[in-house]
Amino acid sequence: MFQKGDHVIYKNHGVCLVEDIRPLSFGTTKKDYYVLRPISNDGTVYVPTDGGENTPKPKKIPTRDEIDALIFQVENSSLRWVENSKMRIVAFDKLLSSGDRASILWLLKTLSARREEELSRNKKLCANEERILTTAEKIIIEEFAFALQLPKGKIVPYILKQIGKE
Repeated sequence: MFQKGDHVIYKNHGVCLVEDIRPLSFGTTKKDYYVLRPISNDGTVYVPTDGGENTPKPKKIPTRDEIDALIFQVENSSLRWVENSKMRIVAFDKLLSSGDRASILWLLKTLSARREEELSRNKKLCANEERILTTAEKIIIEEFAFALQLPKGKIVPYILKQIGKE
């Protein structure tokens, strides 16, 4: 269980501060909730402390070693490009909404390479691929920057260094 003042990662809200833990009623049931404040935007997220049946649980901020292992895992991922564009968008949206950081980092890597390939042919990514890439970048850069205590502009070079491409 997290404590008030802890920082956590919550699904696609990114890094959040546990602002409070208090009993709340939504409907007829009263139970304890984490009151989360995303650090990147205004708003509040209420998450049952017991996780609820279909509610993702907040995760701890990863360590440098965990981030490095994640980067290595992505380099050896079994995820593959989907040729059919409609099926690709559905599959990529599913990966993005899963909250699995290895999958999101794979999307970032794969769609960044695809963007470069398209630019070399004076083309662009389709709007849905661009949207997925932008979301993946935001999630990974924000979380890694917070965890590694690095400026956001240093995250991509850090990842490239870890995979030996810089």
